[in-house]
Amino acid sequence: MSTIIKKLKIYFILTLCMTVSFVGLKMLAYCVPDEPVKKNIVSSVEYMQKEGIYPSAYADDEYNLYSQRLDNCTDVIFLNVIYNMRKTNCLEAVLCDYRGISGGDTELDKLYDVVNSEDYSLASYGRQWFGSISFLRILLSVFTLPQIRILSQYFMYILLGLSVLLISKKADYKIAVLFLLNMSVISLDVVAASVNHAGAFYSLLLGVIMVCLLHNKVSDYVIIYIVGGITAYFDLFSLPFVTPLVAIFVLYMDYKEEEIYDFKSGFLRMMYLAVFWIAGYVVLWMAKWFLASIAGRRNVFADALIEMGKQSVNKSTIDWGPETTSGYIVESIQLCLENMFPINYFKMAYQNGGKTLVWGFVIILLLLLILLAVRYHKKMGQIWFSWLMIIIASFPYLCYVVMHTHAFIHFWMWFRMQLITWMAIGLAYLEALDFKKQKSNTG
Repeated sequence: MSTIIKKLKIYFILTLCMTVSFVGLKMLAYCVPDEPVKKNIVSSVEYMQKEGIYPSAYADDEYNLYSQRLDNCTDVIFLNVIYNMRKTNCLEAVLCDYRGISGGDTELDKLYDVVNSEDYSLASYGRQWFGSISFLRILLSVFTLPQIRILSQYFMYILLGLSVLLISKKADYKIAVLFLLNMSVISLDVVAASVNHAGAFYSLLLGVIMVCLLHNKVSDYVIIYIVGGITAYFDLFSLPFVTPLVAIFVLYMDYKEEEIYDFKSGFLRMMYLAVFWIAGYVVLWMAKWFLASIAGRRNVFADALIEMGKQSVNKSTIDWGPETTSGYIVESIQLCLENMFPINYFKMAYQNGGKTLVWGFVIILLLLLILLAVRYHKKMGQIWFSWLMIIIASFPYLCYVVMHTHAFIHFWMWFRMQLITWMAIGLAYLEALDFKKQKSNTG
């Protein structure tokens, strides 16, 4: 019992430290002078008005690929909150996250009305952390949003490069190359250009770096708990379930160090990691609700639960969606699959007369993979880690099934969760082969 109490104290202190840090970062942003920030927000809104709500990141995107879509609709909510940050006292501003409400039809129109008029009301968005504001407001004192997008792209690739180097050094070059390839095919530059999407991937890369630097120095469960908390801070429920990918690196390192030695021990470790990620995510989110309830003098818990009720899997439908639950599930999975690389490019080539090329490539690739598997495969009893990865690979589709309406509406961002699938399948395949054994046999 005393051991459990000690561990609970550790996580309580950890939660307290993260909460204080998160609030402190937003307070720091609050202190930035308001005039240059508002000036750059006005310039950004004018630019975004020309772009539209969901523009392509590239003007020459003739196929209008969803993977190239920017999320101006949500990004302007961040700008709206930042624009109105000084309307209340510091503590209330950073905890209640007020945004201006006007008569505009879209969030972009609402913000346009807000920056061009003083006749509007404020509404709290207290159930979210809006953690990206901590850095976005500081940057907006110098740059406009289009300029910040470019800076974010550079920073994202710097973090990716650092992650790959650390993975190669601390784990294995195979998983480092696999991670680089998978991150390269999800349009990371587009992700970095959208404030709402970038938060989840910054959380992912920071989590990978933490695992590489702190593995065997700090409990893996502490690391994964922190990753869940950081995800809650940065992500506006656009792509929160991409950061559990960090668990794959933890499991791989444990596997190589023989801390997990069979399927049962690996499965249990996987489940414990899932529990601690969920705990970090939920506890830090609820911490925000608690603080926002006090600062805003209203029950944010009730607001959050009402919103969850609206978005529940049994009640949530849309006019232009399927008529049945099964229809939502099937179409959400189909839409997410169709927009993931390389399937999206196969589909595009197939529809433009490239059927022979597509089928030829697929057949050659399958034959190559089968030949390698036949020649270098391990014995069935030695590939338990691969089976564990196959289970992890199914995680995004479980999310699509459980949150089918949300996945159907936001498929153009949620398809990137399949990064976990491709990463897990690739690792499962590689770990089922033994090239060294074949070389020793031939020698």
